[in-house]
Amino acid sequence: MKKLLLSLLVAVVLLPACQSDSDKHRIIVHRDKRDLVAPVKVELPEAIRKDPELAKAVTDAEEAINEISANIEILIQDNEDLLRKLADKQNKGQELSIGDALRAAKVGTSFMAKNSEALKTLSDLNKYIESRKDQNNITEAQIQAIEHVTNTFQKHMEKIQKKYDYLLKDI
Repeated sequence: MKKLLLSLLVAVVLLPACQSDSDKHRIIVHRDKRDLVAPVKVELPEAIRKDPELAKAVTDAEEAINEISANIEILIQDNEDLLRKLADKQNKGQELSIGDALRAAKVGTSFMAKNSEALKTLSDLNKYIESRKDQNNITEAQIQAIEHVTNTFQKHMEKIQKKYDYLLKDI
């Protein structure tokens, strides 16, 4: 889990540098032009489908996960050279050059800007579920269904990690 989080953090920091200025504010990803892991598709359990508000929150989170994961893959694909430098420097106990450090910072800032809505959607789902738990307004079946959905999202991210493990294992 720690390795996955570290890999995702590295990907988050590097994504936006791969885009031209005209693409920086675009959220739609053209999957047909890239070799990306297929989008995650969650089959909503009955306990979630019965609650339209919860179903919408989960569906919105699914879209957010797909957007973020596609952007992470694009970041990795388009910044492989920077990732390799980062791994090499880290293995040798050295720091990135100022130019590479600035590029990484630019990539991270751009990624956060581009994906802020998707990240907010995921945060909102978590807050919504916690709020319902605090109010005792969620059933045990819904909690188990949400855990199933969360596991589906986790497995999707693990597929991405496995796909790029050759590059991210040393970071």
